[in-house]
Amino acid sequence: MKTSLLQIPLKKTEDVNWTKTLNNYLVSVYGSSSECQQDLTNFNKLRSDLRGCHADSTGIRLYFKYYSQLELLDLRVPFETANRHKKLEFKWYDAFNPSESYKQHALAFEKASILFNLGALLAKLANSKYQESQRNSSTSSETDGAFKESLQLFQQAAGVYEFLRENFLHAPSKDLGQSTIKFLVRLTLGQAQEVFLLKVISGDTEQKQNSLIAKLCSSASVYYDECYSMSKNAAESKDSKFDSSGYTIVDTATDEFDDFEEDAAHLSSDYDPDSSDSPQVVASLDPYWPDSMFLKKNLYKSLSHYHFALNSENTKKYGEAIAHLTRSLKILNEIDPKFLKNFETHGGVEAYELLDFCKYQKEVIGIKLNDLEKDNDFIYHEIVPSEATLPEIKPLDSAKAVPLNNNKLFNEVSENNYNNFLKSVVPIHIHELMSYYSEQKAQFLRNELDLVDVSDEELSSALGYLKMPKALVMLKEMLQNANATSSGTSSEINPEIINIAMNIQASHQTDTTNRKMLVDLRQQIFDTVSEVDSILANQMSDTSVLKDDLMKVKKSLFDASNSDGKLLNLVNSENMALYSILGKGPDSSEFRQLFETKSPSKKSNELSLLDMDETQIANMDIGGRIKALEETLHELNLIKQKKKQLIESLKEAIHKDDISDILILNSNVKSVNEIKTVIFEEELKKFDPYGKELDNLLTRQKDVVSKLTNDWQALSSNPEVKDIQSSTQFKQQTMVLQSKKIKEFYDNNWLAYSEGLTKGVGFYKQLLGFVQTLKNRALNNSQASIEDRFRAMNVNSRAGPQVPPQSSGNRTSFSTSGPQYSLERRQTQSSISSASDYNSYQVPLQVGNQLTGTLSAQSSGGASYNRPAPALPPKPPKEGYAQQPQQPAKPTDGLIYNQPSTYSPNMYNFFSNS
Repeated sequence: MKTSLLQIPLKKTEDVNWTKTLNNYLVSVYGSSSECQQDLTNFNKLRSDLRGCHADSTGIRLYFKYYSQLELLDLRVPFETANRHKKLEFKWYDAFNPSESYKQHALAFEKASILFNLGALLAKLANSKYQESQRNSSTSSETDGAFKESLQLFQQAAGVYEFLRENFLHAPSKDLGQSTIKFLVRLTLGQAQEVFLLKVISGDTEQKQNSLIAKLCSSASVYYDECYSMSKNAAESKDSKFDSSGYTIVDTATDEFDDFEEDAAHLSSDYDPDSSDSPQVVASLDPYWPDSMFLKKNLYKSLSHYHFALNSENTKKYGEAIAHLTRSLKILNEIDPKFLKNFETHGGVEAYELLDFCKYQKEVIGIKLNDLEKDNDFIYHEIVPSEATLPEIKPLDSAKAVPLNNNKLFNEVSENNYNNFLKSVVPIHIHELMSYYSEQKAQFLRNELDLVDVSDEELSSALGYLKMPKALVMLKEMLQNANATSSGTSSEINPEIINIAMNIQASHQTDTTNRKMLVDLRQQIFDTVSEVDSILANQMSDTSVLKDDLMKVKKSLFDASNSDGKLLNLVNSENMALYSILGKGPDSSEFRQLFETKSPSKKSNELSLLDMDETQIANMDIGGRIKALEETLHELNLIKQKKKQLIESLKEAIHKDDISDILILNSNVKSVNEIKTVIFEEELKKFDPYGKELDNLLTRQKDVVSKLTNDWQALSSNPEVKDIQSSTQFKQQTMVLQSKKIKEFYDNNWLAYSEGLTKGVGFYKQLLGFVQTLKNRALNNSQASIEDRFRAMNVNSRAGPQVPPQSSGNRTSFSTSGPQYSLERRQTQSSISSASDYNSYQVPLQVGNQLTGTLSAQSSGGASYNRPAPALPPKPPKEGYAQQPQQPAKPTDGLIYNQPSTYSPNMYNFFSNS
């Protein structure tokens, strides 16, 4: 069985340029619209693409996408502000009368027109799917699929029109009027009911569902009766004029109104949309529409009585069956033949099909009625009730409007738009609400952090009071020793002390050698100075310069000797034994004996198990108790880690939490106070599981700490443990004292001692070379000329390689295998002065009446014989050399190698007196 369905026409429109208006607004408010350019371009293109959409899934998806983006645009951008100059205008044509057009600046008009076309596309696609199901009747699977999709699309179309009717109350055009939209809701539901009804009739080949079909037919008749009642006058007013200048569309979801110069009467008279009285459609419908609905309402009403009669016949109620058949035939016969003729003339192919179906149904009813009357007259003899006494057949609705918000495709498209369309555009008032919400989240996080910090401090305090886990580790180590001895091994000694012993061991041999060399070099210098004194005492020539140099050498030697005493006193008889032990290294038995302690005396009287009660036996299970304590400590550590992980998860959840979309969607339907008290409170509940889990961890931590305290106290009260603890305490004291003693010796004595010996050896080597040079000068002083002195020095300087003399102005220089010397006239106040250490100490050299420069140690650990000392510029000599050397800075310590000398004339008599 096949029927013809009405197709709702689409509204036509003109292009709209969104880009310029929205760009101007975004630039004026946010300073830039670069992030939104792609969205705006796609949005503008989408609006243009809608004009060529077809009634298929692609076209419907495009309409859903555009409407969803319109909703987002309305929420993110105040359209009245953006379009305050009225540059954006929407022009749409009437769907039922395309010659009429309407222009509006209101965004609600655009959304209402889009929804109207969306419902029309859904209804058209539903009609196509129904026709497809009729063509594929040979394939049951394809037929069922197309039929189900058709039924679903009709119901979705009804849901779209229902949404439009409820949210857009005032319309500037006839096709968007409340009465027209309500009519379209009933029409789409009626067609859905009709499609389902015909499918059931086609499938009931054995006529076992006549009662159900009768109710379905009654429902379809009711739908078409309502539609006919609302549209019967629409064809008569098709040519009437309609003034829409005074009406607006109001989007109740956005409270957006357009401005008009004056008010006028409502498009359709005031009425309650949900009242039973059907308002008249104001749209100019095609005359075929009300005629088709009139015919269908009678046809399905007749079918309702026909199938009810078949059901009565099956239940052997022949009189009742005859009455309903009579009523069914009467309904079809009451249709005016003129109406049928006009319908056939103006209806086309679809009218022929519907008329043929009515004619066929009339013949079927007539034949059935005649047969049943004969049977009743000759066989059943049942009384036929009058038509007035026949009960009304209750309608059964199989179609229900699918709300727009429950449309799966629309929700899918909307979700994608929420995440991709104008995501960066957030209104200022939403930012303010987000700031308030962020502060509430931050306060929640601070409260949780405070709880965690307090619990961590409590745990740290409890463990510190119990000296856990260090005390447990020490007790366990002592128990592993079978004899309960407290003798330490190198593995128990502080690694820092081990490193100190290794350092001293590595330098011990070198230090011993340097100490002996220091004494030998000093004695050689002393002997050489004595020889120079004897040579100068026997000379008759002027030796004042040589004597001055010799006195400076004596002064340096005297100061260095004093420094040597202080240096060698760093390792004296008091710490020599410790130094010797450390010099043998950390692996020596002497070193390990430093940390050994005597084992505590054990009780001679051992207890017998027969003399012990159960409590004492339980106390002897020290190993089990230690293992239980270790498990408790491990559990506390796990709790602490879980708290940390929980806080990190909470921080991440709070950071990722973004309810801007929720606020945007609710900002126009809820007040700020409602958002703060209802939405924020509801959204913050998502973090409650973190708080509950944290509370459970804190409670568990307190219980575990209490258990740890009780178990440790029970273990500490064990007599054996008390002995072990006392032994351990004594060992720890020994370890601390010996470690401190070694550390102090290393820092305060040995470091300075080892470095001082190295520098002292270098210093004395330089001083010895200088004294030997001074001795050669004294021997050659009797020669008459400088050339003879040079030859004498070349002959006597076999201790090192010779270099040819070089002359440059008033300066003559030569080199030896040791430090490089230069001949330069210097001032009389030049003297031997100790610098900050051996490395900066300089010894002046002079040949005859000219100073030969300075001898300098330039490297740590010894003299540098490869780097020449800087030569002072030549200055005119002053009278004599009796001027005192310049006073040095205040010494920093007691070593001559590390501080400048202080000049004292009496000190020069040291060697002569000796």
